[in-house]
Amino acid sequence: MKGLFIAAALGAAALLPATAGAVPPGNTSVPLGSTAACFVVATPAAPATCNFIGAGSSDVGYGGIGTGDFTITHQRKVVDCGADNTVAGYKLVTAQDDSGSMAPAGSQTTFTSGIVYTATVTGAGFFAIGGQGTPGPDAAADPAVPTATNYAGAEDATGGAKVGDAC
Repeated sequence: MKGLFIAAALGAAALLPATAGAVPPGNTSVPLGSTAACFVVATPAAPATCNFIGAGSSDVGYGGIGTGDFTITHQRKVVDCGADNTVAGYKLVTAQDDSGSMAPAGSQTTFTSGIVYTATVTGAGFFAIGGQGTPGPDAAADPAVPTATNYAGAEDATGGAKVGDAC
């Protein structure tokens, strides 16, 4: 499995120089076979990102090389306590899962199944992350990151608290 992931990343890297004119500066990501993995090509113009869905034990980690740094984050749904110390609602906070230098970067790790993660690369280089998800056609785009009103893909860190419960 690890060999398949590395081969896919290297294959994508080999194809990208042939289409260099089509690579937008700063943010090009390619889902690798499913929404559980992606590949980033970063230029110094702006930070480059890709989103992927954690696959649990099927993940193989990440690897990359270049200049600058990388971060891996995800959204956590948490309670929003009101002035009366009761749950007034919910909000999202960003949790940082890993970060470091791109010279080179790599770790064999897993990501929580069903959570949408974002990999960000500042500088220039290549970064592949994730693992084998549910087999199927290539994803057309990165999975959506949870928003303030849509918590799908966020880690539930509410502890089951409902609006009106004590904080």
